[in-house]
Amino acid sequence: MKKIVCLFVCLFAGSANATLIDFGGLSTGFYSGHSEDGFSVSNTLGDWIVSGFGNPDPSIYATTATASVQVTDLTTGFFSLSNVDFTANNLGSTFTIIGSLSGSELFNFGGVLNTDNVQTSWDSISNSFSGTVIDSLDISFSVAGSSVNIDNISVFSAENPNSVPEPTSLVLLGLGLAGLGFSRRKKTA
Repeated sequence: MKKIVCLFVCLFAGSANATLIDFGGLSTGFYSGHSEDGFSVSNTLGDWIVSGFGNPDPSIYATTATASVQVTDLTTGFFSLSNVDFTANNLGSTFTIIGSLSGSELFNFGGVLNTDNVQTSWDSISNSFSGTVIDSLDISFSVAGSSVNIDNISVFSAENPNSVPEPTSLVLLGLGLAGLGFSRRKKTA
């Protein structure tokens, strides 16, 4: 029985590696997008600026009434969102986070930022759909005041959720299980 448990642990143990997009290494000034640790962040709407203010420094902030960015995975093409940090200069700015796969929206949620009306307070927004595999993440804002900031986008690379296992992998799994069955039969005989 221990061999079977060990086999399944070895077969299905994967390492989920979190990537933290923290905008580190960017120089202050206008922001159009960048790549970081296998992910791309693109300015899709509004004026974005790299700031010396962050959680920790730097972050990016938008100064227009509406603004958005898009995140994509440059390695596997698929990922999931864990959480992201936001702050706003004024009470009343709102955010929307949309995760899509092949053009179909899989989750859409939002809220109000800076409800304590303290500009240096960061809101860590957790994704209740964190296990959902997506290929596009859109983060948009309606800015009520002078600016909103984004920092620390925590994402996990994932495999294609629509992929079919390779025949070779299935054959090897079958041979391994058959070998375990024969070794067990020898011990009982």
